[in-house]
Amino acid sequence: MKIKNSSKVGKEENCTEKHAAGLNIFQALFNAVKESVFLLDYATLKIVAVNDSAHEIFGYDSKQEMLGLEIVSLCSENRKKAVKDLRQTISLLEKDKKQTFEWSGQKKDKTSFFAEMSLISFETDEGPGLMAITRDLTREKNADEILKARDLLFLAIEQLEEIVMLFDRNYRITYVNSAYEKATGYLRDEVIGQNPDFLKSGLHGDDFYQNKNETLARGEIWKGQFSNRRKNGDIYTEEAVVTPVKDSNGDIIAFLAVKQDVTEMLKLNREKELLENQFRQSQKMESIGRLAGGIAHDLNNLLTPILGYSEMLAEDFMNEKMKKKSAKEIVKATLRARDLVRQLLIYSRKQIFQIHEIEVNSWLKSFCEMLKGALSENIEFKLSQSSDQFFINGDLALLERVLMNLAINSRDAMPEGGLFLIDSREVWLDEQMLAIHEVVNVVPGRYVLIQISDTGCGIAKENFAEIFDPFFTTKDVDKGTGLGLSTVYGIVKQHKGYIWVYSERNVGTTFKIYLPLIEKSGKVEFEKTEEFETACNNEKVLLVEDDEAVRILASGLLNRLGYKVFEAGNGTQALALVKDRLLKPDLLLTDVIMPDMNGKELYQHISDHDPEVKVLFMSGYTGSLLNRLGVVENNGLFLEKPFTIKTLADKIRRVLDEKEQALNG
Repeated sequence: MKIKNSSKVGKEENCTEKHAAGLNIFQALFNAVKESVFLLDYATLKIVAVNDSAHEIFGYDSKQEMLGLEIVSLCSENRKKAVKDLRQTISLLEKDKKQTFEWSGQKKDKTSFFAEMSLISFETDEGPGLMAITRDLTREKNADEILKARDLLFLAIEQLEEIVMLFDRNYRITYVNSAYEKATGYLRDEVIGQNPDFLKSGLHGDDFYQNKNETLARGEIWKGQFSNRRKNGDIYTEEAVVTPVKDSNGDIIAFLAVKQDVTEMLKLNREKELLENQFRQSQKMESIGRLAGGIAHDLNNLLTPILGYSEMLAEDFMNEKMKKKSAKEIVKATLRARDLVRQLLIYSRKQIFQIHEIEVNSWLKSFCEMLKGALSENIEFKLSQSSDQFFINGDLALLERVLMNLAINSRDAMPEGGLFLIDSREVWLDEQMLAIHEVVNVVPGRYVLIQISDTGCGIAKENFAEIFDPFFTTKDVDKGTGLGLSTVYGIVKQHKGYIWVYSERNVGTTFKIYLPLIEKSGKVEFEKTEEFETACNNEKVLLVEDDEAVRILASGLLNRLGYKVFEAGNGTQALALVKDRLLKPDLLLTDVIMPDMNGKELYQHISDHDPEVKVLFMSGYTGSLLNRLGVVENNGLFLEKPFTIKTLADKIRRVLDEKEQALNG
């Protein structure tokens, strides 16, 4: 292939010499180029000449081996597509003598590489010719990809939720990502070049940081958890991995820290652990509740005749001083046993709950007169109240038991005397305060705080976790049952409240009781309902009780009160008296739980026969079981075993007087 000379031809000898010299120069330049250079047949696109670099770059043994190959055979793409794309590019050479484009090169061993190809058209004596120059872009492409990957990595680090920090060998900050700014409140311009000591919370000693730095100095990765301080002063906790960055010689040139703000996670874990502990505690309480509920019925049935006969004996021995004293001691012991059962039921939350609207300050002022009597004479009593009125919904008797139990504990803690103080005020429990004290299942809002304090011996720190457990006591065996504070805890929880205790040995103890406030809506009570008169009008009472001892006692008490009594051992016998013997009682006094039918079913049968009959239910069971049977809701009156003569008389009188008022009305 000869390149056309456009100048006029001189003498033939000079032309030949000049032409030969030009070809030699062209050949030297052709082989000196580092890129692959191919001369192609314009029509067939076959290689007619190659330079020295071409066969080396494409992995062929010699230049001769490449002669006659189609240029598209050096492309890794589909041959048909490669030819089409190449022809399309050649067509553009009519306007522009050079076209450059990317080319997917393929070596002899079929490995591919990125290349750039330039097509140049030129004229020869035989016609148009093509020159293809290819340049290996692998290194450039790799470098470009590395730059792109580096940019992508930077973007990814900036968008990470984890904190990323880079330090030099002297622990000066050289880089922080956006998560760092979000977590700490510091902008990166404020911290670059700074030592991170300004983040220290003060919660870790020098040994902690020394251990971390020594680990990193040895070239080892340090992992751990520590607390830092945000720009606004808040403490936060981080989970960190700090890695030494080494050069090719293994020398440390920097440190990379990847950290995660785990403050919320730790808070959730603490709440979860607290809930799990409360769940275990509730299971323990439920077990005790089942135990209490199981023994309550049988024990109350045993106590009922003891209490009743003791009272009868006390009355019979009115003129015999010593016998009367002994009988009264039996009554006193029985009442203590009854109260013990009630404490168990309160703790297990199975006691019947009677809600009233209470004005706290008026109630405290009234009840504290009684509290003074529970304290020793050498204990000074103080009541501190604000002038505001605070209204709560609560069971008056149970709340008074809370104060009485705490007062008795304070008295026992101050055998040499001291100060007993009660104060009340309105407070607001917000989410932050509840979180600080790890309180759950308490709704933020307005509460009345009733604070009971003493200057007694205090509670040992190791006992704090157990003070509300049933049967736990630090008192001597004969001075406490271990149910006082557990009862207090149960009552406060029943009122949707929260109790908190603070104590120091030989300084004193403070119990803080938070009860939710309400708006005043109706009748406000802070004193117990007055008892009814016990006068009897010779009414007929149908007594139904499956426990023979209780039935005999109740019958004797009713006779003593002047009522005409008809006895039945179960519901079937009672119905027989009403239907077969045409008995029309004024009052049905019936046990709730009996073998053949329960008391409510019996009342329904009898009231179908005699709609005017009144009913008073009695049972050693309390709470949820009776609620399920609808007994308490029936008329709001219920006789809990064991009962005193006075209680029996009052409850019967109340029911019968309601009947009489209805008839007269």
